[in-house]
Amino acid sequence: PTVDIYPTALANNHGYDMERCLRILNNYGITDFDEDGRLELATGSAQEMNMVMIVPADSSVKSGMAHRLSEDLAEIGFTIQVRELTWAEYTQALEDGYITEKNEEKTPFDIFYGEVKLRNNFDLTELLQKRTKDNETTNLNYTGSDDGTIVDRINLYLSSSDATRKDNYYQLCDYILNTAGSMVVIGFERQQIITRRGVCRGIDPNYGNPLHNFTNWEIYLDADE
Repeated sequence: PTVDIYPTALANNHGYDMERCLRILNNYGITDFDEDGRLELATGSAQEMNMVMIVPADSSVKSGMAHRLSEDLAEIGFTIQVRELTWAEYTQALEDGYITEKNEEKTPFDIFYGEVKLRNNFDLTELLQKRTKDNETTNLNYTGSDDGTIVDRINLYLSSSDATRKDNYYQLCDYILNTAGSMVVIGFERQQIITRRGVCRGIDPNYGNPLHNFTNWEIYLDADE
């Protein structure tokens, strides 16, 4: 958010706001038709809005955030069932597109909570490009999206001149949020190394890896040495 191309107006318009979320859902015909406190979609007959979200159980932070989202949406009548899976079960579900239960039944899911570390140039290609057999070993898009134009939009931003970069980045973010349909939240994490004075020598971090060239560090465990 501190860089000059950050689309502040767009970000402010998509803040975490359950009241606004409810208004948007109502505008799309999702409302509490039978006044039972739960939202329904009228498709011939009213169908309650129920979704399944998967999250890796080995991270209390991710699990906590998933349950927080579920609780907040429940307050406006939107039900999300959070399924905490082992890492193996989670990654397999992403690959398959469904959860394989103990009895071998297949349970579809609607949302997954994931985390990815972007490259230094914030290239979103691997995260958003269409997933195919040719790129499945590097592709991180498990949404099922078949949008073939997203890579062109990303490349337009990456190849922008100084004069056009801010506008092209805004257009890319606007497309992702309002047209592509995938909800992508990009968070920024600061990494730092904290040591006592004189303990480490030869530290050579870079923007992508704070432990860069670790094998050449000199570490002195004896304070008198």
